Amino acid sequence: MLVSSFKLLTGKNVLASGCDIDNISREIFFALFAVMSHGLEVDPVFNYANQCALDLFEMTWEDFIKLPSRLSAEADS
Repeated sequence: MLVSSFKLLTGKNVLASGCDIDNISREIFFALFAVMSHGLEVDPVFNYANQCALDLFEMTWEDFIKLPSRLSAEADS
């Protein structure tokens, strides 16, 4: 879903290399850019983060997937 959503929204492939479906989850998890997704709840909660995102947020997988996405950025002033 991450790959197809990115393509649908941007018209681009998330990965420059044409890796096969068997390796794509590993390639995305260890990509040098952050990839995150959240659900469709009223107050969406993250359901995925790759290693780069986990490192940037300084969080574990277990903590990140409990985080409401609204808390991932500073509030507008």
